[in-house]
Amino acid sequence: ESYEYCISKDEGFSTERVGNYVHAVYNPDGSIGSVIYLLDSGEYSRYTWSYVLEDQVKWYKETSELLQEYNDGKVINGMMAFHVPMVENKYAYENRDNKDIVSDWNGLRNEVINCADYESGLFDAILERGDIKAVVTGHDHLNDYCYNYKGVKLAGSPTVSDFGYHSADIQGARVFDLNAETVGTNIPTYVRYLIERLNPND
Repeated sequence: ESYEYCISKDEGFSTERVGNYVHAVYNPDGSIGSVIYLLDSGEYSRYTWSYVLEDQVKWYKETSELLQEYNDGKVINGMMAFHVPMVENKYAYENRDNKDIVSDWNGLRNEVINCADYESGLFDAILERGDIKAVVTGHDHLNDYCYNYKGVKLAGSPTVSDFGYHSADIQGARVFDLNAETVGTNIPTYVRYLIERLNPND
């Protein structure tokens, strides 16, 4: 939080998880144009990777409903970010060639999608509310895939850091372009690779 451009907050409703909050992105007229939900997905459970908990799913749904009420009954679209992928990310990869489930995809799954083999209910809540158009996760340092799974972009972001395992040709950060024209249906996203900055003419 001491960094100049940091908007993260070490706070939240959950005693077990910190950093659960929603960040509003405002239009020039002061109205809310979109929102970004940030969740603490934890690290490990006893035998597997951790996942977003039931009270966090409940909080997201209630917050989404409150924002809709605040916005004169209109749903405020946006995106969500947390660390450990959902099991639905793995389902999207497994069904990537089924156009009825995955309408389009790009990027690579260079390593196994490390997620809990458990449906936490978060993705079902996202589909029910209909406001989240993209979910980005990290955790897997070598993945830069993006699957449009059941109408929601499930995107992996590779690591931008030299700490931990990494690969120079896939090192970078995923960028999302939240704007009034696209946030309602399709939030553009791409990965900006570090190698592009090191070798701008390549």
